Amino acid sequence: MLLALSAAVPAPAQFREVAAPDHLEPQQVVNLFATWDGRYACDGLFVDLPEGWALRRVRLLRNGYVPEPARTHRLAEGVNRYVVLPDRALRTTYDVVLQVQAGAAPGPARWRVTPFMRAPNEPASRIEEQTDLQLEGAVRVVVPESPSENRVLSFERAARRPLWLRRQALPELSPRAPHTIEFWMRTTGLDEVILSAWDGDEQRPYPFEFMIGPDGRLYFYRGRPGRHQAMTTHRPVADGRWHHVALTHDPDAGWTRLYLDGAAADSLYEAAPPPVPMPAVVGLGGRPQEDREETTASALRYTGLLDEVRFWPEVRLAAVLRETMRRPLGTTRPATPSDPRRLTLGFEEPVPADVLVQPAAGLRRVPSDLAFYQPVRRVQAVPEDGAVIVTWTSADPRTTAFFVERSVDGTAFDVIAEVEAGTGGEAGEDAGRFVYRDADVDGPVAYYRVRQRFEGGAERTSSIVKVGLGAAEVAVRPAPAVHLSAYPNPFNPVTTIAYEVEEGQHVQITVTNLAGQQVAQLVDAYREPGRYQVVFDGADLPSGPYLVRVRTATGSTTHKIMLAK
Repeated sequence: MLLALSAAVPAPAQFREVAAPDHLEPQQVVNLFATWDGRYACDGLFVDLPEGWALRRVRLLRNGYVPEPARTHRLAEGVNRYVVLPDRALRTTYDVVLQVQAGAAPGPARWRVTPFMRAPNEPASRIEEQTDLQLEGAVRVVVPESPSENRVLSFERAARRPLWLRRQALPELSPRAPHTIEFWMRTTGLDEVILSAWDGDEQRPYPFEFMIGPDGRLYFYRGRPGRHQAMTTHRPVADGRWHHVALTHDPDAGWTRLYLDGAAADSLYEAAPPPVPMPAVVGLGGRPQEDREETTASALRYTGLLDEVRFWPEVRLAAVLRETMRRPLGTTRPATPSDPRRLTLGFEEPVPADVLVQPAAGLRRVPSDLAFYQPVRRVQAVPEDGAVIVTWTSADPRTTAFFVERSVDGTAFDVIAEVEAGTGGEAGEDAGRFVYRDADVDGPVAYYRVRQRFEGGAERTSSIVKVGLGAAEVAVRPAPAVHLSAYPNPFNPVTTIAYEVEEGQHVQITVTNLAGQQVAQLVDAYREPGRYQVVFDGADLPSGPYLVRVRTATGSTTHKIMLAK
């Protein structure tokens, strides 16, 4: 299950940089991230959660990194409202991290964060809610699809130590050697080390350390005495969903680049990288040092899941990273000692003993929802002679069947056809292309999606496409490899338009009224594969419906939004 980053929209001038899921599993633990910009002061926050949900932890970070003490308690039984009381008023920028656990009941739900002020010259119990500055989010709890057979490595608090990798099993990972490091991660932990070649000694140089900061973002460090260099992602990764992280280092060009989920996140340039030796041990899940009770190393240990950890003695191109990140490699090593050292760890089997300094203690390989399958692409639905032609493409040879599903409201879907995986086109532009003709469709509008079944029973469901069937309506065809959503919807007066680009292309996003008049142009640029979001402000527009349209060279898709003032 993947989690998007656009489940909420900031209130004007106060909450910004919101990162939260738009769907999750029953009883899943996730982090909700937001930034209070400090333009106005507030004395505390009310947190309203759906029935059956729980607020597990709150973290306030002044200026993004200084922890601010705060007390949290539930107001009353029967009302799922919590109050967050910091030791002092929030008068500057604060990162707000709310760790919540979803309830067991599936379906739509909403959460809300409302700042408040204590009324001046009134008893302490008298407060004023600043409802015009509150943050709202929509989420859907969905029962997970069938789990994949993929196994991942689980790091838990009970683990006695990180996984210690031998220097001899790795390629040269110093700043003077070309290399690439990749891994998949899933966690809600903060202030934790994922992968490190540093023992924490400030006087000792080190070539790399990957860490989750207090704000939930991923940080890369390398350093020598008196100087640390850093890169970071612009959005949090400790949100409880899977992320792919990659780092490439090219000493000849001087560039070190950080990628998140296949998209460039940050970079460093150093014309002449200094000589930094590789240590004898690299820590996976923490720093490579002897652990003692209550040491910093113990406190910084990673808690979460890792998979497909890869070390390459070469600079891998961004396009290659995107192409291979969802292709499982398992555990591979050089065939002979004379080969350039390359190590990948897939965790389907125990980590080979000759890779480790000592046997792993307290680490488990567990089944995971991270499935390395290629999803269907280019799902389209087009009316033709009273029927609807549904088409899609698929390139994964492990697919056994497709199920075409239809809905009249976009919520409840019924299976209308099963298509065998071997019936797609086999040559030229039709390679991997599947077609189904729905001749029994009724009503002015229909929604379609394609459910894909793989060997072993795992399944994935495509995005939903909508088609108009009335005489005055035009079919809505999604742009190939571009998916669009808006949260909240309805909205007043700001919403976040989130879109995911699966293939690099020029993307244009506009907003029009129902008369076809353009009221805003949000995007007109080339986009690499990845997830993006842009804010649409309707403060100067009248209430009513608007259409957000995404156009590419090969098609378009339209999403209806409602401005409700």
